[in-house]
Amino acid sequence: MDWPLAETIQYWSGLAALFALPLGICAIVYAARQLSLARKAGSGASLMALSETFRQNWNAFLAAPGESERRHAFADLANALEIACAVFRDGVFFGNSKDVLEYYLVGVFRLIQDSEFARTHLTTLLQTRETFQNIRFFVAGHKATINSPALAAPSSADHEAA
Repeated sequence: MDWPLAETIQYWSGLAALFALPLGICAIVYAARQLSLARKAGSGASLMALSETFRQNWNAFLAAPGESERRHAFADLANALEIACAVFRDGVFFGNSKDVLEYYLVGVFRLIQDSEFARTHLTTLLQTRETFQNIRFFVAGHKATINSPALAAPSSADHEAA
């Protein structure tokens, strides 16, 4: 059996490398795109689950028949907010899902800030320095946005002027 010459082997190796390199690059780009899509899909699914949790907690809070039930429902809502802030802080959400969660949390903390009931009860839920540490972190990082006059509830004078 005759073995191919070294020059022939080099030629075919070089030719194979020329074809393999672009294919390898395409495979890496495709895999990166699929990973990005998977992260966004997971982020969207997590946001939907979190949204459902918030919907249930808000409904329970608003439908609470008495003060005790209302406090309990608010505590559940505060725990859901802590979880959402932790997930946001961990960078679990990506793309538009991250933006939606951030805007939602800013809006909720503005509502809490503007509600004497919510502020008081959130404060009473604090048991240690670690309680709601993720909420504290989020609020500290978004203080300017939460306090923005653009988010202020319109006053009755604003309604009358319109």
